[in-house]
Amino acid sequence: DEEDEEEEEKEEGQKVEQEIKQKIEQENKQKIKHELEMELKLKKEEEEKEKERQKLGKKQKEMIDEQTDLKRETSKEKVKQSRMIDPSSLHTPIAAKAASKAHRFSNFSIANDLGKPSNNDAVEGVSDPTPLLKKTLSL
Repeated sequence: DEEDEEEEEKEEGQKVEQEIKQKIEQENKQKIKHELEMELKLKKEEEEKEKERQKLGKKQKEMIDEQTDLKRETSKEKVKQSRMIDPSSLHTPIAAKAASKAHRFSNFSIANDLGKPSNNDAVEGVSDPTPLLKKTLSL
């Protein structure tokens, strides 16, 4: 009986030890599992943050691209506007003829002298330009 009891106690002790070992192993496995899960979560969060950063980077790049496109368009418009000819600066034949006639008599101070030539005669060989002025003004 005593041997049987001792064997039973040994067996129970071994069972208890095995149960304790199993519990420790399970706890260790759970800890490891929990640690792995936490690492996975952290990795996923980091990946998501990186994706968000890349998206922000893409958005910022897109905004910069849009700004450069706008700058290009405005510079193109400025170039077009600078190439456009002002209608008032167009030289029509009539305007050119009038300008040449006005240039011929530009040496006369018409406002002050009314036809009296200044020091430089614009018309050579004419001593009194008044009849010529009257003729030109009547045109």
